Amino acid sequence: MDNRNSFLTFITACIPGVGYMYHGLIKKGVQVLFLYMLIGPILSFIGLGFLSHLIKICIWFYTFFDTFAVSNKIKRGEYVPDSEFIFKNYVNTENSYSVTPTWNGRINRQGWVILGSFLIILGILSILNQVFIDSDIYKYIRSYASQYFIPIIFIVIGIFTLFKKRD
Repeated sequence: MDNRNSFLTFITACIPGVGYMYHGLIKKGVQVLFLYMLIGPILSFIGLGFLSHLIKICIWFYTFFDTFAVSNKIKRGEYVPDSEFIFKNYVNTENSYSVTPTWNGRINRQGWVILGSFLIILGILSILNQVFIDSDIYKYIRSYASQYFIPIIFIVIGIFTLFKKRD
C-alpha cells in the first residue's frame, strides 16, 4: 500500500506525465511528457499548429484523470505496470515470457493500420492547409471550427455517455 500525498498527486497530475512519474511509472510518464511537449512544434512545422491545442487538451484531460485512477489502484494495493503509453495495445507480446507487456520491436497489424491512417490524415490536412491558406472561405471555416469544435466534441461525448448501453 502506497501513502502518497493527495495534494501532491493533484499538483503533479496537472502536468501531463509528471503524475505518472510521481507514482513510479517513469517510462509512461516520460513518454507522455515528451509527446505533450513535441505535439506543438511538430504540427506547427507541417502547418497544422492550430490542431495542437485540441490534441494537447485531450492528452491533458486523459492523463489528469488517469493519474488519479492509477493513484487509487496503488492505494488499493493493486499492481500497476509501467507500460508503454501509446503502443501498449498495438504491440506484439506473444513471444515475451514476462507477466507485463514489453516492447519487443514489433507492432501488430492493428497498430500499423492506425499509424498509417494517422499519417495519411495528417498529410491530407497539411496539404489542404497549404492549398487553401489564402482563401477567405477557408479562414472563415477555420475560425468557426476553432471556436466551436471543442464544445461540440464535449456535447457528442456527453450524449454518447448518456446513451451508452451499460453492462
